[in-house]
Amino acid sequence: MYDMSPNKKINVVLLTSVPQTSTPYCCLYDNLKNKYSELFNIILVGKIASLDILKENTGSIDIISNNRNEKKTDSNLSMFSQIKIKIKNIPGVLTLWQRFPRILRFSYLKNEYQREYQRSVKVNRRSKLKSFFLAPSLCIGSAFQQRLAKRVENARKDKFKYSPISPHECDILFQRGGGYQKLVSKIIAKEPHVLVQLGWGIINKHLLNIPCWGMLSWHHGVMPNLRGIYTPTWAVAHNRIDFFGITLQRLNEGIDTGKIVSIKSFDPKEVTNYVQAYLKLDEFSIKMTIDALKGLQEGKNIIIDENIDALSGEYHNVFGIIDIIKFLINKRSFFSNQSDSIT
Repeated sequence: MYDMSPNKKINVVLLTSVPQTSTPYCCLYDNLKNKYSELFNIILVGKIASLDILKENTGSIDIISNNRNEKKTDSNLSMFSQIKIKIKNIPGVLTLWQRFPRILRFSYLKNEYQREYQRSVKVNRRSKLKSFFLAPSLCIGSAFQQRLAKRVENARKDKFKYSPISPHECDILFQRGGGYQKLVSKIIAKEPHVLVQLGWGIINKHLLNIPCWGMLSWHHGVMPNLRGIYTPTWAVAHNRIDFFGITLQRLNEGIDTGKIVSIKSFDPKEVTNYVQAYLKLDEFSIKMTIDALKGLQEGKNIIIDENIDALSGEYHNVFGIIDIIKFLINKRSFFSNQSDSIT
């Protein structure tokens, strides 16, 4: 069992996908590694798709491989897989498939229904059919939100100074498909006090059961009022300044239903556009995580309220066309900018 004695150096496990280039994650890692080494012992766990990029000496990295090094040949694939590969090899098709939102895939629709309506909405065939016919509108909305996200990422590179997280910096390297039970045993051996999610992706339930304080992760939106994805855009579309903020939570098996550690918001009129507001949220996320880790190191209870109903807020997914129109109208009064640029 982990020992969370006050003022004792604690083991912090950072879970990330590598190579990691997302600016806030890289900045937080740099800060913890270079400025707070006297408080935290940083253990970096990286998830990697393929081990082929590890051309250099891996040194002391503990690698968990999926033991599927042999390359699949056409003879080993099913007829359907061979046809799919041939279609994707047509110039432009693969790019279109990667960019086209998953909202049109039936498996994605099924999973989203299970997640978004887990509390009160009973899904029937009629609602599924309705969502399918709304898919073109949702695809346009998703493309709009992805465009905003791309502009935010470009602005991050200009504002923040950071170095991408390389696979060679990891203490443990986990290849996808390598088996989470092996990974959990490796992490437990490091005697972690707390885990921090830095772009790992969907968190496997085995990771949440590791004996430690729990896993920290930030969410762009004021929980529990605003849950889901692209939440800052939804705050603008609903014209809810009080929903525009960032929440640090202790993850559980639900989606944005964890215990709230801290919430930070500000008046968006302090900045001129959406991108600048998002960058300010990034600054908050880094500081909030460091402050929470300091609180744990000092032996404090960092959960602000154990009784908040995590499911009281609405879960949001991608925009529809109507939501885009609301965003474009409301952003003029939401921020101090008077121009028509979406950024």
